[in-house]
Amino acid sequence: MNAKHRTAALLREMPLWQEVEYAKLESIAEFAETAELAAGEKVNLTGTFAQTLIIVEKGIMKFGKFTQGGELTLDILPAGAWLNELMLFRGVSKNHFIKAVTSVRAAKISKPVLEGFLDTHPGLYWQLLCNITAMFDHTAPEILKDQQPLETRLARYLLGFVEYRGMISPSGIMIDYPLKVQDMQKDIGAKEGEMIQCLRSFVAREVLDLSERVVITNLELLTKLAQR
Repeated sequence: MNAKHRTAALLREMPLWQEVEYAKLESIAEFAETAELAAGEKVNLTGTFAQTLIIVEKGIMKFGKFTQGGELTLDILPAGAWLNELMLFRGVSKNHFIKAVTSVRAAKISKPVLEGFLDTHPGLYWQLLCNITAMFDHTAPEILKDQQPLETRLARYLLGFVEYRGMISPSGIMIDYPLKVQDMQKDIGAKEGEMIQCLRSFVAREVLDLSERVVITNLELLTKLAQR
């Protein structure tokens, strides 16, 4: 699948683009820019990243904000995830950032690009308005929520590594990457005690096996735990 089709397929999954013809999504995807981030690279959501839809195509990215107490991890975005699409219309405050946990390739669709496309396809305005209304009816936009639950962040983090470095093994999907508890704790923004407790909970529910390497033993349940 080429970049355009991959981006269009991800757009189709988003609440904002429901009921929009796939051909139009492909046209929008043609305007997407590619951003490559090295592992550990951090980007403030200002400038070209402000009011931009960001879709993770490869790797694992974290979304956070700067607070008086330091950095706060709000969410973990594995491949196939995106920052809330309402950022296109309202942006976020200058104290928000994204950071590549691993090397990341992301697609970016900016507000000016979308405005230009809508000007030539005015019929889409009504559909997008209906979709935005439905999003607010269902729940408050995720970008306005507080920090995502630790269990959700951990599940998304592990799912990201399944995509990034997962290998089939007799006991499940082994993460072929030197994951350490200290790194996991830092990446998902957890405290030491709660991190250990969350990992033990995943082991008790037979989602994980940590006896030697990190092995996902129940991918279906892990996926459910990671759902928005």
